[in-house]
Amino acid sequence: MILFLSLTISSMIDSIFSFPFHLALTANNAIIFAALPISLNNKKTDELNNLIIKILFSLLGITVVMLNLLIGFRVYKSEVYIKKGLNEVIEKNHIIADDYFKRAVSLNPFNGYALFLYGTNIIMVIKDETKYNKSLSLLEKALKYRDFSSLHFLMAYNYYKLNKIDECKKELIRAEARGYRQNYFRLEK
Repeated sequence: MILFLSLTISSMIDSIFSFPFHLALTANNAIIFAALPISLNNKKTDELNNLIIKILFSLLGITVVMLNLLIGFRVYKSEVYIKKGLNEVIEKNHIIADDYFKRAVSLNPFNGYALFLYGTNIIMVIKDETKYNKSLSLLEKALKYRDFSSLHFLMAYNYYKLNKIDECKKELIRAEARGYRQNYFRLEK
């Protein structure tokens, strides 16, 4: 029982930080913790029910651990693809990098950094004018999960290229408020 309790506690701690099922796993673990005193305090007269409850909670614990391992693997693999994509960007292989960033986002769509890199790199890959809209949609998704100055600056750049000057100015102000100090271009007020 101590092993089961240890596994449940470790899976609960891990599920708090694991995406995308962290809320469901945390709720599942809360149910297990709420029911543990019931299963442990039963009298010997009801041994069969007690055994069934222990087996069910053990299966639930194993399921939670397996889900955490599966999600953890997806998050890890996503990070591997990000690193490979960054290496390809350094080598100026933007088409290959685009594929790695796309894979990273597909494995972990809640990774704001992967969305940011994919949105940044897409400008280098797509040759027509739709690249700014596609990049902007990815950056807006990234903003839901991460908020940093370079993200706002790149959004401002996309708005500038799309000739949306008011939105561009707003994003430049947000970028500067978050510490972005480089001025690659200036806009008249």
